[in-house]
Amino acid sequence: VLQDTISEAENERNKLSTLFLHMTDGVVAFSASGNLIHCNPAATQMLARPLDPTTTFDELFADQAELDTLLTLKRPQYLEAQKTAGDRELELFMAPFSSDQTQGGALVVIHDVTEQRKSEQSRREFVANVSHELRTPMTTISGFAEGLLDGTIPPEDEKKYLRAISDETKRLSRLVRDMLDVSQLRNRAADPTKRIDFDLTELTLQTLLSFESRATKKNLDVDPQLPDNHIMVHADKDAITQVIYNLLDNAVKFASPGSCITVRIYKDNGKAYVSVRDYGETIPPDDLPFIFDRFHKSDRSRSLDKDGVGLGLYLVKSIINSHDEDIAVTSRDGMTEFVFTLALAKNEVGEKKTNLF
Repeated sequence: VLQDTISEAENERNKLSTLFLHMTDGVVAFSASGNLIHCNPAATQMLARPLDPTTTFDELFADQAELDTLLTLKRPQYLEAQKTAGDRELELFMAPFSSDQTQGGALVVIHDVTEQRKSEQSRREFVANVSHELRTPMTTISGFAEGLLDGTIPPEDEKKYLRAISDETKRLSRLVRDMLDVSQLRNRAADPTKRIDFDLTELTLQTLLSFESRATKKNLDVDPQLPDNHIMVHADKDAITQVIYNLLDNAVKFASPGSCITVRIYKDNGKAYVSVRDYGETIPPDDLPFIFDRFHKSDRSRSLDKDGVGLGLYLVKSIINSHDEDIAVTSRDGMTEFVFTLALAKNEVGEKKTNLF
C-alpha cells in the first residue's frame, strides 16, 4: 500500500511538472522568505533574464507588490499587476499558497499581453483616424446644406455648393469602401490557404495594361524590365495584384509628365524582388518614416491626389508583412522607388542566381 501511495504521488508530481513545462503562461513560485523555488521555461522567456535558486521575489517584482502583503492574502484573494520586461508587456497574477495549513510561499502567473496591447493601441488609433477623416467631409456637407436651407448661400451660387456637397459625399463613400477593402484584403492575405504558385511576371504585365491609357495621357514611357524566364512565386495572387496595382497607381499619379516609370522583377538570395520606380517630385525626408501609415498623406500627395484617403500604401505594407516579406522605399534626386519581396515557389528555390539586368 505504501509503495502504491508513493507511486501515485510520483505520477502526480510528473503530471504537474509536465503541465508547468508546457504552459504558455509563465509560472514562478517563491518560498515565504522570497527565494525562488520553481519556474517554467515560459517565465524565463517572458522575463527576459535567467532565473535560478538565488533569484528573489524582490529582484523580479518589488515594483509590483510587497511579498509580506502578498502572503497575508486569504483565498480566493489575489493581486494583479503590470510589468514591462524588454519589449514585452506582462500581466501578473499573484497569490499565496500553503501546505497543511502552513504558509508555503507565493505563486506568480505571468501572461504576455504584448500583442493584445498593440492591438488595442492600433484600434484606438484607427478609431481616432477614422473619426478625423469622417468629420471633415461631414462638416463640409452639413455647413453647405445649412447655408442652402437658410438662404445664406445666394441662388446664383447654389449649383457650385451642391457640387461640393456631391464631391464630399463621394469622398465619404470612397473612404468607407477603402476601409472595407483594407479589412478584407488584410484578413485574406494572412490566410496561408489562399496562397498558390503563380507567374509573377505575367501578373505584372497584366496589371500594367490597366494603366496604359493613363500613362499615355501623361506621355509617360513605361519600361518593364522583366526576365525572359517566368518567375513563379507562392503568395495570395489577388492580394499581390492589389499591391502591384497600388504601387503602379502611385507611380503614374506622381511621375512628372513626359518622364519614365520602370518596373523591374528579379531573383536574389532565394527571393523574388519587384521594383516600381518613377521620376518626379520626391517624398520629403520627414514624411518617409510615415509613408505606410494609415491615412497618412504628405503635402505632395495632398496636392496631386485630392481623391485619395491615405490607405493605399498602408494596405500594400499590410499585405506584404502578412506574407512575412518586406517592402522598402527610397526617394531622392528626383526618383522614388518601392521594392518588395515575395517567396519563390518551391520549384524556383535553389536555382542558380543570375544577373538579369
